[in-house]
Amino acid sequence: MSTKRSPWPELAARIRALREKRGLSLKEVGSALGISYVAMWKVEDGRTMPSAWQTRRLCEIYDISADELLGLAEERAATCVRNRSGTPSSISSASNSASERQMT
Repeated sequence: MSTKRSPWPELAARIRALREKRGLSLKEVGSALGISYVAMWKVEDGRTMPSAWQTRRLCEIYDISADELLGLAEERAATCVRNRSGTPSSISSASNSASERQMT
C-alpha cells in the first residue's frame, strides 16, 4: 500500500499548528469550512490541499494573512536582502534594468 506524500508538508503542519494553538477541534474547523472532520484531517495530514475559498476562510478563522498561512511572509523576510540605500535588492535590480532599457 503506497502512501501519498504531501507536496506542501509545511502548509499542512502550519494549518494543524494554528488549529491546535487556538484549541479548536477538527470538527469545529471543518464545520466552519463546510467540510467533515475527516476532510479537515486530510488537509492537516497533507493528503488534500485546501481550495482557494477554504484557504481564505482559514485566514479569517485564524486572523492571519494568506502570506502568513502559506509561509510566504517568512520566505520574503529571509530572501529580501537590502542594499546600501535601503531598497530591497529585487526592486533595485528591476529599476536598473528598466533604466538600461530606456537608454537603448
